[in-house]
Amino acid sequence: MLISAVKIEKFKRLATIELSLSNVTMLIGGNNSGKSSLLQSIHLLITTLQSTT
Repeated sequence: MLISAVKIEKFKRLATIELSLSNVTMLIGGNNSGKSSLLQSIHLLITTLQSTT
């Protein structure tokens, strides 16, 4: 499965974020900017989808 875009709403301190993904996507930002929260939300989505199948 190839994920080309992610939209996250109301996860931890992320209000709304839309992210287009390519073969290589780098997250760059200062401390407390939401990089880890973004990755955690994607991880939660994938593990939830895997557990339902």
